[in-house]
Amino acid sequence: MMRISCVMIYVLTVVFLCVNVSIAQPDISQESTYGTDRGETCMDHIQTADGGFVFIGQSSNPNNGESQMVAVKVDADGEQTWLQTYGGEDGEQGDAILQLEDGGYALAGNTWSYGEGWEDCWLVRVNADGEELWSQTYGGDRPDALFSILPMDDGGFSLCGFTWSFGAGEKDYYLIRTNADGNAVWTRTYGGEEFDYARDHVRTADGGFAIGGYTTSFGGEEKNMGLCKVDENGELEWWQAFGGDGNDDCFSLIQSTDNGYVLAGYTEPEEIGFWDIFILKTDSEGEEEWSVTVNMEDNEMLTDIIQLDDEGYLATGYVISNEDGGADCYFIRLDRNGEVKWEMLYGHEYADECHSVIVTPEGYSFAGFSVSVEDMDLNMWHIQTEVDPFGQFAIPLGQGWNLISSPKPPPEPNMESVWGDIVDRENLLLTKNHQGQFFLPSHNFNNMADWDVRFGYFANLATADTLAIISETVPENTPIHLRQGWSIVSYLPSQTIDARQAFESIADQLLLAKDGNGRFYSPQNDFSNMQPLRQGLGYQVKSSDVVELIWMQQDDE
Repeated sequence: MMRISCVMIYVLTVVFLCVNVSIAQPDISQESTYGTDRGETCMDHIQTADGGFVFIGQSSNPNNGESQMVAVKVDADGEQTWLQTYGGEDGEQGDAILQLEDGGYALAGNTWSYGEGWEDCWLVRVNADGEELWSQTYGGDRPDALFSILPMDDGGFSLCGFTWSFGAGEKDYYLIRTNADGNAVWTRTYGGEEFDYARDHVRTADGGFAIGGYTTSFGGEEKNMGLCKVDENGELEWWQAFGGDGNDDCFSLIQSTDNGYVLAGYTEPEEIGFWDIFILKTDSEGEEEWSVTVNMEDNEMLTDIIQLDDEGYLATGYVISNEDGGADCYFIRLDRNGEVKWEMLYGHEYADECHSVIVTPEGYSFAGFSVSVEDMDLNMWHIQTEVDPFGQFAIPLGQGWNLISSPKPPPEPNMESVWGDIVDRENLLLTKNHQGQFFLPSHNFNNMADWDVRFGYFANLATADTLAIISETVPENTPIHLRQGWSIVSYLPSQTIDARQAFESIADQLLLAKDGNGRFYSPQNDFSNMQPLRQGLGYQVKSSDVVELIWMQQDDE
């Protein structure tokens, strides 16, 4: 009874497109696989206190081919330091992991070997080397499963999944509160007379919990995304269901910074019958605020979502091809209003799935599993990218006036789009160019042309903020055509350089160059108190004639 969740193959067709965003390949900083020749999956991962990672999932038992819970620890350089398996003769699965204060870990999943029923919830406590210290099972004589674990302030745990043994219907949301030894303090079930299947839960700002999954007890006749809110003692406060005429399912849930909730999974429109990416945002009472559907004419779903420092969102999952059944990892980035900023696919020749995403000091970390087409090996798969896989360029903006530029052209270059998030935060007071044109958000006035990557801009901010631009970088030697007199120019090279060398291409026409702090370079007087020029800043240049500026670069030693 092999339970490793190998890549699922679907023959599907999709007939409409809800969001049209270009797909590109990410800039991968590190990629690794881990495991044995028995085959491993990864369903969750964390970064550890030492800068390494731990992955949890399933492996096969070499004695009988049944599944085992497996955990793999790697160091900060990505080298595997240990691999441990857990379980008995009948099969186990690992779904979620926490690192604890003593350096050990709590592993949550399901067991078919232990407990009261055919399948039971399973919590395993291990030390820093992955060696089992104790385990606990929860459930009754029918299937019960765990998918989510949270730490509690008293050292105990909150566990969430579904139960078929208890509750009001066929299946119910299942919430278990334990002490530090894993003993159940209380259990609660939530649901109606039909199927209610929880996949994720979060601790809410008021100390309670929110639980996400799917429900057929509430909402329409088919599966609906289900969201319920309970207090700190597990007492139900409200239920909400979301979806259309087809099936809708939530695999990941977060509470947003405004105390609303974001659910990520898939929608299966009845008229199409196949999965599309689906993300839904609610307010603090569970009332829908916006939703996003992405259809790429294949079979797509999200498995994990997180909120980022700019209050936007990053989600991951996978896409199954209708043509050959192969799968690729899928990543999508949204702003805080649900506007898609970019999406991308990444994978190899056969099949790859991504099930977990976290933010690290180095960037983004994704984990899942990959199947090699050569020998059909199944291994845990770890992908690391920079802070933005497309090379996001972030321009820090101080309070007051800033003189800025970007080596990347904004994908939507009109000023309203470029400054959209900062305008929404009411931080942009005014931006203007060297032609005297300006954008005044408070009066909804703009007579500026689209952002031109060759030129710089003045921006006046109410409070400090960051302008982020995501696109391909223009060539460093892009010509900048200057008029006679003053211009504001963009600095394009990636390396910093002294003003005297930077302006060599217009040495005969340059009268004066200034930065945003009033420092200047005067060629006639061979004087400069400017700091080395760098990306992100704009520079005022006065030329004696019409001329073409090409930034000079540092000579290699």
